[in-house]
Amino acid sequence: MWYWYVSLCLIGGAFANPVTPNKGTFWHISDLHYDPTEEGKSCVKREAETPAWGSQYCDSAYQLLESAVQAMKDIDNSADFLLWTGDTVLHYTNGTVGTEKEVVAIMTNVSELIHSAFPDVHVVASLGNHDYVPDNQLPATSSEIYTNISKVWERLGWFKEEIGDRGTFEKYGFYSVKLPSGLVAVALNTNFYYLNNKVYANLTEDPGNQFSMLREILTEARENSTKVLISAHVPFGVGARGDYKHMYNKYNDDFISIIREFHDVIVGPFFGHEHNDAFKLVFDEDGKNVLSSAFMAPSITPWRWRDTNGVFSQYHNPGIRLVSYDKQTFDILDYKQYYFDFNAANAGKNTEWRQLYQFTTAYEVADASISSVQKAAEKVRTGEKIAEYLQAYYLVPSSTIGCEDTCRAGLSCAIFETEHSKARQCVKAIRGVTQTTTTDSAGTIVVLSHSVLLIAAAFTSIYVG
Repeated sequence: MWYWYVSLCLIGGAFANPVTPNKGTFWHISDLHYDPTEEGKSCVKREAETPAWGSQYCDSAYQLLESAVQAMKDIDNSADFLLWTGDTVLHYTNGTVGTEKEVVAIMTNVSELIHSAFPDVHVVASLGNHDYVPDNQLPATSSEIYTNISKVWERLGWFKEEIGDRGTFEKYGFYSVKLPSGLVAVALNTNFYYLNNKVYANLTEDPGNQFSMLREILTEARENSTKVLISAHVPFGVGARGDYKHMYNKYNDDFISIIREFHDVIVGPFFGHEHNDAFKLVFDEDGKNVLSSAFMAPSITPWRWRDTNGVFSQYHNPGIRLVSYDKQTFDILDYKQYYFDFNAANAGKNTEWRQLYQFTTAYEVADASISSVQKAAEKVRTGEKIAEYLQAYYLVPSSTIGCEDTCRAGLSCAIFETEHSKARQCVKAIRGVTQTTTTDSAGTIVVLSHSVLLIAAAFTSIYVG
């Protein structure tokens, strides 16, 4: 199948980027959520007829995943590596429960799909909170699911450059690899720290000694003058509204402490879980200097959450991301965000994966370095680039999105405050203002009044992932 790619610039003109002879690329994909069940166990709403590409109220059909992987191959099949930040298994809804056999089968099928398109590319894969049974309850001990997935990934060659304890994934669900460039990539299991993981709700220990392992790798990298790319599923900080935390307080603080201590050797971090395109900043303890920038990749699944009142989260399109970096310094240079117009495809209009935006041109910055992400974030906070951020957030190329002062303040809480206490203070200052949003038949977001940020989408911070 042939795919055409159309670049949709969010701003007029282009921002000149410096030529980088040592530029490399890698793909970042997340939250594929494949639903192979005939009865559609992930579906939160039934449509009269199942659309050709699946329903926005259900998780991904295999056809959508095939399309995404084929698009990645056609756009750039020579990427240096591929980040896959978890949540491949469907959301079991309406009282349905998965089995270990189903989880392993889904992980195997999708792993083999990715490997078939990128047989010679290093894949750095993390587990998501839904990639287990029961979901969210990932343990820091060996398990049949860890063992069986480990066997699949070892067979596909994804562990061939593993450093340290070769059995860490089988034992704990996390691991590290040394890529040919010399860059060390760590795939953390941050599901240990997730609020919905009740196993570690009242513990103060370091599950699986994961943070200790991370410190050792970062210390060694500093001694060897190299860098460590950190990837995981559940991010630190707070969700879309700025008022819901992802992790238990202790683990969030411990994670942020490590980022601050070793910021000079860290690339990223890179996360998924929220299903939306976003970024976060980590400041020093005084809140004066930005030390790190984290990137959240949008989901491939189009699935929309429904709350207890029957209100659905906001429509969003599937997305895949191509990141460019300097192969000598490992600095992030830029990224291009591609999207699939889900409603248009189901209407038979096109099956194109299009470029929605390029980070440097959309935010008019020199690169995607930490300082440039800070500049982009400031432009979002002041409103100069709020439309671009909201379009990116939902992967909807619309010019009708607006955002008032309270909306920008809410966005700032999620972007600028990764410590829970400071995020609470941020939100407290703007709490009490109401908002209303509507969505037209094409999925265009029309914002009428704002508080923190598109309330319906905020459910991603607890229920999605």
